[in-house]
Amino acid sequence: MDKSDVTLDRMRTFVRVAERGNLSAVARELGIGQSSVTRQLRELEDAVGVPLLSRTTRRVSPTEEGARYYTQCVQILRLVDQAGDEARGGRRGRPATSACPARRPWGCGISAACCSPSRTGTRIST
Repeated sequence: MDKSDVTLDRMRTFVRVAERGNLSAVARELGIGQSSVTRQLRELEDAVGVPLLSRTTRRVSPTEEGARYYTQCVQILRLVDQAGDEARGGRRGRPATSACPARRPWGCGISAACCSPSRTGTRIST
């Protein structure tokens, strides 16, 4: 893997696609073409060295490796956001308020509090 090909933008795009399951919706949210989203995902998969998403004509879903990678990406992106907030003097010591991705069948794996059924209204079976 060429680490320079794994960028935060590609990670963010991957996380959005994994959460929404739809390339077109993510392209609209980002204000870019679907081909750009597809290219970012392909470049990330090439850099990581494994398929991260399974694509059908109607749905995109994470592979087993993609589900594990998704969990790590969410943690990394949350830490990057927190570091930026702390550098700007905001949210000192308080956790990030990003939406919990636990609505996905595989959960987010960040912490028990993050994925608790009382917080998310979702039951996660292991």
